[in-house]
Amino acid sequence: MDSNTQPISNSEDQEFAQLLLLIWDKKYLILGITVLSTILGVLYALNAPAIYFSQATITTKESSKSNDASGLLSQLGGVGGAVVGQLGIGNANLDKMEIILRSHNLAKQVIQKHNLLPKLYPKIWDNKLNRWNNNDSTKIPSLQQGINILRLKMLIVSLDQRKKIIKVGIEAESAELSKEIVDIYLKELNNKIKKEAFSSSKENRMFLEQQLSQTTDPLLEEKIRAMIALEIEKVMFIGTQSFDILEDAIVPYERAKPNKRSIVMVAFFIGLIISITGTLLQNFIQKIIKQKSIIPQHS
Repeated sequence: MDSNTQPISNSEDQEFAQLLLLIWDKKYLILGITVLSTILGVLYALNAPAIYFSQATITTKESSKSNDASGLLSQLGGVGGAVVGQLGIGNANLDKMEIILRSHNLAKQVIQKHNLLPKLYPKIWDNKLNRWNNNDSTKIPSLQQGINILRLKMLIVSLDQRKKIIKVGIEAESAELSKEIVDIYLKELNNKIKKEAFSSSKENRMFLEQQLSQTTDPLLEEKIRAMIALEIEKVMFIGTQSFDILEDAIVPYERAKPNKRSIVMVAFFIGLIISITGTLLQNFIQKIIKQKSIIPQHS
């Protein structure tokens, strides 16, 4: 058994030694390709635009009024079921806030209302003349292009249901711009939620007043009046801010990407792997060609 495995072991050792010799013989080629790849990585890292990231953390506004309203609804009996179908008790939940933040409409409002399109394309905007550098209207970025850039490349929204928070971040080539857009997003989100809450509260009060005019039960009247009071208090509770900001966005002092060290390291290893693999592949192809040239001579 040992005599059978010994030749196989020797053969494997010889092949491995031949591969090492081959790599050593091609060391200058391998070194050259690796150095070239590393240099290209360094050039890319030096010329890649710096990206800054600013982020804010928000959560829903907690209110005891929603619990009070739910308790009153449970006491309304059959009317309570109808009221549940009509009233929107509580503030916007996290899922709804996330949908609004990612929406096309909010991005459009952010850009249009705050004139962000020139800031999204600063290289082709003349701040002194306050106009686009190119007079060709076909080369001027459209609102839709700006919306796509903002939503798909700059905006980062992450929802954590366990912690009940939403993180809203912006990646931009300007540190100040990244913070500015986060602040604008939160401002417009707040305006939209407040507008919807006020509109919903108005509809709820109208519905409750209608129910109040149709009932003759004094106890039921008292509870409906309490519900109307809760709707008014709900609007007052929202006040100027419809959600809580746990962490404000700040101007980042360090770039988020690119990571120059990682880029150079990746370029180095890519060059090393490609050069060694290419050397081995070339040797393998040469062996096949040599074997094919020997076979006809024996035949």
